[in-house]
Amino acid sequence: MNLNFHTALNPKLVQEFEGRSLVPKSTITEEVLLEPSSLVASLSKVLHNELYRTAGDAGTHLVDDISEDDVRKYITTVIWMRVNHVRGARNKVVDSYSVAKRKTAVPVLVYQLLIGIGEAIDFDYGIKFVPAFNVAGEDLLSAEELRRISDVMFLLQNQGFKVVAGINMDISGELGFMAMSHVDSVVTSYRRDHPVYGFLAAFFRQEQLNSITGTMNRVVYGYESDYEYNIAKLVSVIGGSD
Repeated sequence: MNLNFHTALNPKLVQEFEGRSLVPKSTITEEVLLEPSSLVASLSKVLHNELYRTAGDAGTHLVDDISEDDVRKYITTVIWMRVNHVRGARNKVVDSYSVAKRKTAVPVLVYQLLIGIGEAIDFDYGIKFVPAFNVAGEDLLSAEELRRISDVMFLLQNQGFKVVAGINMDISGELGFMAMSHVDSVVTSYRRDHPVYGFLAAFFRQEQLNSITGTMNRVVYGYESDYEYNIAKLVSVIGGSD
């Protein structure tokens, strides 16, 4: 052990405590309430345009009955399914989407959001983050409506509309994402993580800072308006035109 920072300590004393295991802290559970921000509407617009682009003139009839708001509700419903899966929610309504969560077409950028959502533990601070999602019934698509749009997205895969089949089934999320706070259009965290988590967190907002970690938030990742300009480019780069 390097004793340069505590040269006054007796080496034999230090040696007595070498390799001693630390006692882990008890874990506190913090519920992270996710509410779609304006970026979800912006992403819906970009994906709606992408549907028309990939459909082309010959396939316009496939997408004419899919509105921009339908795409927003589609994204919202997919996120709702993911949160319910992570939380193990079971009721008649949730169970009616059991097939959909495994077979629904998920646009690639939306799938990146789903990867972040889940249980995540910060062992240094003893905090377990669990997602929650409040959504009005009118903002959800039925399983049948979801399948109708999903079928079109799968059909347009060969034309360049990139999707993943089904939500991710692992209940684990990304700590870098779950530890973020997006309040008053500012994305912050008490952790220093990859900037991509700031972008993904900007799609969800909270009314107030995290009750446990909020006072520790010192790292500013960005502002909601800044991320607005990244959406169209990223859809093109990872989930759209080649």
